[in-house]
Amino acid sequence: MAEHHLSLILDCAKHITSFNNIYKSGESVPFNRGMELCGKTVGIIGLGHIGRRLAELLKSFNVNLIAYNRTPKNLKDIKEVDLLTLLKTADIVCNTLRLTPQTKNLIGLKELTLMKETAILTSTTGGIIDLDELNEFLKSHKLFGVGLDDVDQQQVPKSLIVKDNVICTYHRAYDTNESENNRINLCIDNIESFVNGKPINCI
Repeated sequence: MAEHHLSLILDCAKHITSFNNIYKSGESVPFNRGMELCGKTVGIIGLGHIGRRLAELLKSFNVNLIAYNRTPKNLKDIKEVDLLTLLKTADIVCNTLRLTPQTKNLIGLKELTLMKETAILTSTTGGIIDLDELNEFLKSHKLFGVGLDDVDQQQVPKSLIVKDNVICTYHRAYDTNESENNRINLCIDNIESFVNGKPINCI
């Protein structure tokens, strides 16, 4: 998941998908400069396993890391801030939260208007960003790029999908051979631990 999220960031920053589509269409490539990550402020919304792993991957790019989490994590090299500060400050905003009744449509028009016009917005969880409001926002405002996974959980406006600076992937951030093996091993560990009277991953 974290690697896919990083891929969305890099794709937005370097216009990879956009340039690829233009090249294959036979059209001339427009003069559209990319963005370097080094020195940028990256705001991670959610410091669960995926958020922490994404932070580890991003450190190699020499970025400044800030994060919003409901409960403090006190992690090294990550400054925790409130959500509004993160949205105002970050050059790259990354949502890694799970979808819950509390996080549904957490980022709407009000929150989007706080972001920089030069910012990148990415999310690997559907339902956190209100896509209808994002679509309306982009009609009169700018973002450098938007990268979304898990968009099958919402009805995505067609006018949002066709924008050159918007990338959508169909709920594939988790889908790797390694991830499948990890899920199988986790199930086996859960069953064995329960049979042995030492249940793990209890909810």
